[in-house]
Amino acid sequence: MSDHYRKVCEVVLEALDIPYAATHGDDEIRDKILDRRLAQAVSALTFILDDGPDRPDVDTTWHLSYLREKFAEHPPIGYRTWDEAVAETAARKVEGAL
Repeated sequence: MSDHYRKVCEVVLEALDIPYAATHGDDEIRDKILDRRLAQAVSALTFILDDGPDRPDVDTTWHLSYLREKFAEHPPIGYRTWDEAVAETAARKVEGAL
């Protein structure tokens, strides 16, 4: 796999591998973010693959920039993550022990 295509895969993975939600309500927000990011990823990957690795003139640099821009429009914020919930629970336990 060329470095260009590897970078596209890395950007897509980074965009879709967002933190798990803490609750069902948080999961609904996370799902909306993922849906938007997934639609952008599928669109870009389809275009790249349709134009194909057989075409050296496919500008993956432009696609990377475009994907990053689109993913930034839907940041993984606005919901409480599982890790945050675990950290809060641990902090409460420590506070209770003091």
